[in-house]
Amino acid sequence: MSQNAWIPGLLQTAAYTSYLLDAVVALDQDAIGAAVRGRIERQKVLYQRDTHLHVGLTEAVLRHRMGGAVIMAEQLRRLADLSRLPTVELGVIPADTDMPSRYGASFDLFEHLDGRDDDSIVIVELEAGEVREGDPERVRAYRVRRRSRARARGSDLRLAHAAWCFALRE
Repeated sequence: MSQNAWIPGLLQTAAYTSYLLDAVVALDQDAIGAAVRGRIERQKVLYQRDTHLHVGLTEAVLRHRMGGAVIMAEQLRRLADLSRLPTVELGVIPADTDMPSRYGASFDLFEHLDGRDDDSIVIVELEAGEVREGDPERVRAYRVRRRSRARARGSDLRLAHAAWCFALRE
């Protein structure tokens, strides 16, 4: 996963998800409740031994106070907790990192589906939906983007702490 707008759904707290679905997507309260329950249910995959989730976030994702200081502080604590799981690899790209290209759209890269090396898909997130791409040549471009962000892996969780302290400032 590569995210430069908000915390990925699999890592979101209920309050963070509720805020996004209300303020960004503009769902009604009944739909928000159902969506939050579904998202929390899907998070069980994070605790399954065969899960290998690689997440790259930009520093801005941690510093923007989505939903306010209290919601963001809870969300950042959740990220810190999840980063300790053996199934989750979390990296943060500092704002002052020299990048080989612009961030581009946020995307999720799913590889080795059905246990096959050639069975991969990229889901590119858009404001009002998503685009799924399975063409091997196009998937390869997203692998390159993911590798360019690999240097951020895990080593910058101190930024999560800094962002948490920032979120608590009024």
